Amino acid sequence: MRRNRTVYVRAFSALIAAALFTSCQEESITVQQHAHTVGFYAGGGQTRTTMLSDGLSTAWEEGDEVSLWARNSSGSYTLSNQIFQTYGLDSGWASFKSTIDPMADDTYTYLCCYPVPLSINGTEVTFNLSSVQDGKVGGGADIMLARPVSYGPLRDIPDPDDLSGLRVSMKHMLHQFRFFIPGDNEVIGDEKLERILLTFPTGVVGNVTCDLEDPDASPELVSSPGNVVELKLTDPLGISNPEIQYACFAFVPQKFVEGQKMTVKAYTSDRIADIEEVDLCARTFESGHSTPVKLNVTKLKEFAGIITFNLTENNVGENPTSIKITAPAGCILGDGGSREFVYSPGREIKVGEKIEFKFETDLQSYMNLSEKEITITYDSENTITTQKLTIPSIPGQGKTSVDMTIPYLLYEDFSSLKSDGESYGNNTYDGEDRKQPGNSLDEIMPVNGWNAARFWVKKDGGSFRLNVRWQMVKIIISFTSTHYGRLDTPPLSGIKPGKNVKVRVAFDAGANVHTSSNDNAESGNMTRISLATHTNSSNPIDGVGIGTGQDGDMADFGETVYNSQFMPNAFGPEDFGNKFPNHVVEGVEATNATRLCFYPSTAFTADGITNAEFNVYIDNIKVQIAK
Repeated sequence: MRRNRTVYVRAFSALIAAALFTSCQEESITVQQHAHTVGFYAGGGQTRTTMLSDGLSTAWEEGDEVSLWARNSSGSYTLSNQIFQTYGLDSGWASFKSTIDPMADDTYTYLCCYPVPLSINGTEVTFNLSSVQDGKVGGGADIMLARPVSYGPLRDIPDPDDLSGLRVSMKHMLHQFRFFIPGDNEVIGDEKLERILLTFPTGVVGNVTCDLEDPDASPELVSSPGNVVELKLTDPLGISNPEIQYACFAFVPQKFVEGQKMTVKAYTSDRIADIEEVDLCARTFESGHSTPVKLNVTKLKEFAGIITFNLTENNVGENPTSIKITAPAGCILGDGGSREFVYSPGREIKVGEKIEFKFETDLQSYMNLSEKEITITYDSENTITTQKLTIPSIPGQGKTSVDMTIPYLLYEDFSSLKSDGESYGNNTYDGEDRKQPGNSLDEIMPVNGWNAARFWVKKDGGSFRLNVRWQMVKIIISFTSTHYGRLDTPPLSGIKPGKNVKVRVAFDAGANVHTSSNDNAESGNMTRISLATHTNSSNPIDGVGIGTGQDGDMADFGETVYNSQFMPNAFGPEDFGNKFPNHVVEGVEATNATRLCFYPSTAFTADGITNAEFNVYIDNIKVQIAK
């Protein structure tokens, strides 16, 4: 349900006959009796009203808020700036509720305003009238004061249909321009204006003060009022054919002098609209009045350049709330922009959204971005991740599209290795292999921080291989040892400091029986891949000591969070880059210091002098927030 408020009434024919006219009508809303037992949820719906399509009336919406004062017969305030929220909406009224203490029997003077004021000084209230509006007087642009009313105490909240309680009449304090494009304007055709920039000869927006006791007094602008206004239209504005269309703008009432004009610039989705100046006609624009203003589009021009960043994929596991785009030194993002831009809409940003930078006339700045590396930083609830991408070649005036992909917390497919590497992972063995050293992979991996022991990797291979070896010597009694390979990732630094989250780890893995194994190691499923977490910051991380017995001592690996089922030994001795079975580990606890450790293990047993050796290939490691 919504409450229509007829604000401005005038015949349609008069709108066409003249560029400017005024009319006004006050309206009544109902503030119902309220119960102190009815709670108000602080931080609830955004304060707003919305302009209806006729351009002459607005409607309350669910979540709208008003402030109420109640002054008792002795002059003290029982309620002061008490916030009330809608609970009943219909075509003829709106009602509000809040949580208050019981009010004593008395006659009170009630004062009310919309929206909730920025500050209060006695009965003087201050609001902020934004220089950026939506064309529908949303976000508190429709400032209203109630005429003071005498009434008894507010009591239990009635049914919304019960109109017997306190009623107040609200007066609109601002003036509105209702912009329209006449139906005979052939220049714009089927295109629509999405942004309109207005420049007034004097300040019209900013902090506004009103007197609660005197709604008939004119509001006043304070604190360096602004004269430049931007309309980011919720509903793009097209020609009024066959039906009239409006984009509304609210401003503090003004008196202009002879010769003063308002300049207008406007934009469609990808073109610039030249619009004639608007003569303000030495008029006085009063509170609560509406003036239709004709926009005469004389020309549509192409931008020098438009760069569009499209969010096409999200791999981090949660939506960002801001995206920062940083260009190299000497470059700017759009006319009048800088090399850094932060898109922060106050909500989650989802796949499919786009960020545009437009160069109206500065072709050189647009072309300066050609083939330049751009850094994108994605900030979500638990993560901060970074992507680097390159702008395509820009030959001249036109449009350029760039796709953005939010990266995983960690991703590695071993396709960009710097060099080959090996340590006790593919050679003949002697006593020295018992040292099992850890190795920094900074000279091998594309990013620093990786470590490994008992590994073999090829630059052109496309996957990473780990080795595990089991030995037994039986003379009178059996002596066994297990030699474990390992692969340690860098810390998951994309997780924000102080955050403890659950992540999803996916990877591919497959096993191979090494030729040094005894014949009976060829049969059966004898090896598996395990995953552990730890926060060891050493570089390199030392290899694990030789275990005693079949299972060995796993303490050096960290806390094991996953042991796979025993894997078929289906892969060959040099199957780098093959397609291996996928493994997924859900709900792994992690911070930004957490490292993942992959290690193979074996369950081989045999009699006599023997050994069993297995290789496990790792590929396509992907880590993201688990939601």
